[in-house]
Amino acid sequence: MIGAIAGRRLPAPVKLQIIAAITAANAGGMSVERACEVLMLGPRRYRRWVRGRDPVTLRVRHVQDASPVARRRPHSLLPVERKRIRAAAKRPELAALRHRKLTHHLSRTGEVFCSESSVLRELRAAGLVPVYQRRSRPVRPRPATDETEPNRTWRYDLTTLPTSEGPYHLIPVLDACSRKIVGRHFSPEATSDAVQTAWGKALAGEGLLAADGPDLPVAASDRGTQMTSRSTRQFFFDLGACRASPVPELRRTTRAASPGWPRSSASVCTRPTPPP
Repeated sequence: MIGAIAGRRLPAPVKLQIIAAITAANAGGMSVERACEVLMLGPRRYRRWVRGRDPVTLRVRHVQDASPVARRRPHSLLPVERKRIRAAAKRPELAALRHRKLTHHLSRTGEVFCSESSVLRELRAAGLVPVYQRRSRPVRPRPATDETEPNRTWRYDLTTLPTSEGPYHLIPVLDACSRKIVGRHFSPEATSDAVQTAWGKALAGEGLLAADGPDLPVAASDRGTQMTSRSTRQFFFDLGACRASPVPELRRTTRAASPGWPRSSASVCTRPTPPP
């Protein structure tokens, strides 16, 4: 061994050799503290190994490391308590109770006094309650939206901004490919007319309202009230533009004005159909 004896566990035979060396030095007139200083061992650690016993009589089993687990658990369930819990769970009138209510029933009747987790652990060990598994939401494939070129897919949403005159609502129309805001509308009202106004400005700004112009971009947004209203659907139907709306279970709150607005969201593209 080289260096100070610290920071690691030592085998029991090595401990005995160190204890024997310190004992021999102490018998020759050297103090325990001085002997520990020479060996670069903490005196407190040496005394913890000895525990007030005679160093000469120590053996390997006396200085062997043991796991820091309590040898006695005074609050553990007794065998008779375990039997009472299992017997109560098998009664017809108590079989339908959850483990919490079963615990309270056992305490009220004076049969068993324990925690709810102890009852649940005992019931699971006896196979009297199913092991519940957390169900995760299934992964839904994202539909293919063309975002490889500009003016193929436009995304739009509604963002509320505080002002001195009260909350105002910004409706930007964002190109999914270039991330360019092609149109926007800022007003104190968050209505379907505001959405249609923003789209009208975007189409006019990009020159897509001509009769012989290119195909209109796909409209992608969430299922907000302004985006799914009857007037908005009629607006896109009159334009002849496809709408892409997210699946209800995977709805996400987006903010077009923030850098973290997602490039694509779970959506389904539908052809323009007249609203009912």
